[in-house]
Amino acid sequence: MISAAEHQAMIAGGKGNNNFQERNVKPNVAEFLFEYYCAEKGYHLHRLGSDPSKPIPKFFDLNPYIRNLPDYIVTTPETTYLVNVKGSANFKHKDYLMMEELKKHYGSEKSHFVYAFQFLNEDPRMMTIEMIRKKYDEAGEDKQWSDGVIYRTLKL
Repeated sequence: MISAAEHQAMIAGGKGNNNFQERNVKPNVAEFLFEYYCAEKGYHLHRLGSDPSKPIPKFFDLNPYIRNLPDYIVTTPETTYLVNVKGSANFKHKDYLMMEELKKHYGSEKSHFVYAFQFLNEDPRMMTIEMIRKKYDEAGEDKQWSDGVIYRTLKL
């Protein structure tokens, strides 16, 4: 159960334009909404990746494939997905460079590695690596957060 303060923070909007510290002070609205969506659909949902609101000491010392574990395993009547949930159209360059390797390591013939872009009052937009690559290339312009992380804003 979330607190009234957490609920107000969720209503206030996402955090995709903030740096790492700012993003992890507030609850993850996108993941909350994604979990709700899956529950409404009757999908089986299992948390896989780390929860940024519960920091792991020396997290950035870990192997990048551990740091980039998918957020969830979602089982629908049709298939199984390994899902990274994004609450913003901002997509980091370092994540873009890792996508094919993540797909290779986390996807399989019977389970698909995808990203779910989840925004308030919308169903998630499930996107494959190929779809994101196209959107990223179309976005064209690199931007940079105050912590030096390079990203592009995808046109979803």
